[in-house]
Amino acid sequence: MSAGFGLVDAALRHGLRPIVLSYQQEDRRIPPSMLDNDAVEVHEVDTNDRAAVIALVDKLAERGDIRGVLPGFEYFVPTAAEVAARLGLPGLTPDVAERVRDKRLMRQALAAAGLDIPRFRVASSRAAVEAAAGEIGYPVVVKPPRAAGSVHVSRVEGPEELGAAYDLICSETDLDLGNELGREVLIESYLDGPEFSAEGYVVGGVPTVVSITEKLLSAPPSFVELGHTVPADMPPARLRELADWAAAVATALGVDNALFHLEFRICGAKPFVIELGARMPGDQIANLVALSTGVPLADVFVEIATGLRSSGGRGLDVEFARTAGIRFFRRPELDVVARVPSVEDLLAGKNVDSAGFTTSVGARPNTHPDFRSRLGWVVLAAPDRPSLEEAWAEAEGKAQFD
Repeated sequence: MSAGFGLVDAALRHGLRPIVLSYQQEDRRIPPSMLDNDAVEVHEVDTNDRAAVIALVDKLAERGDIRGVLPGFEYFVPTAAEVAARLGLPGLTPDVAERVRDKRLMRQALAAAGLDIPRFRVASSRAAVEAAAGEIGYPVVVKPPRAAGSVHVSRVEGPEELGAAYDLICSETDLDLGNELGREVLIESYLDGPEFSAEGYVVGGVPTVVSITEKLLSAPPSFVELGHTVPADMPPARLRELADWAAAVATALGVDNALFHLEFRICGAKPFVIELGARMPGDQIANLVALSTGVPLADVFVEIATGLRSSGGRGLDVEFARTAGIRFFRRPELDVVARVPSVEDLLAGKNVDSAGFTTSVGARPNTHPDFRSRLGWVVLAAPDRPSLEEAWAEAEGKAQFD
């Protein structure tokens, strides 16, 4: 379920009436419970048609009761920014929104600011991709520059694998929220180091970081996110140091009046930017932050967008009361799902906060080597890291799919 749905609940907690724009077709649907909620106003529109969205919002704005505009997902960040700007409401400026959506523009801005990033090129033909990889040097990472969810992100070791990766991107027919991948490809140097993310927000030009999150990834060549832990297993001084660096990245990109989710890797003790999204973090990371620190990121975003929050605290201005984590169930060796485990059995485990399964009997889970191969999840909240890992081992043992 999209993290954007949490913004609806946050708006309701603030006594606001959420207006939700949804295509209501294919994979762009809101839950039936939201449709049945009289406190939520729903309008159907093709959310990928920016002109149609703007026309609808202009009409709704005639009532004079729109207080803020928020994107429910990564793809809609530029549209939300343009609408907010038209209405004179807090939000990213449209140029910054485009910068953080396009990985090429983002890297160009970061390089100009002197921040460490992987070497990169963008190409739109097989010959240009091969030339770029040869110039950068293998291994390289190949990815679509405007996709989300690590779709078709892979490490390649040489020309033969590179051609296969490029062909796979160009031949993809499954649309992600109605979006095609296109033929443009980002090629960048492989960063050999652990991956993390920084969660925070910027308001009034002041960046605040609320978590350094540790990521658990599948082995290359794909980079499926298998889990996240808040906080990362580092000394407090190192967490504060990385938070200050993350704040500098957000500032360099011009992020303001928005949340940010900054992904990075540490190589040779130095952090390198992978990408920054100016929206709610996915994979229930916002829930982990709340369980660990008590900071409700969805509420913060609503307050920023509506002008209720006009300042923040610099640096890592939180206390981690608990260790919280999410782990995803994945079975790369499984051809067909023969059974789905019991959610009730998982919820009965120690230090389990919530759990769910996203597969069904008869499904073929490994058709796609990305987040679509995940079978379910469990969220854990424990007094310390060893207790969290113990709870995960118990949950993993209960999750039998064959």
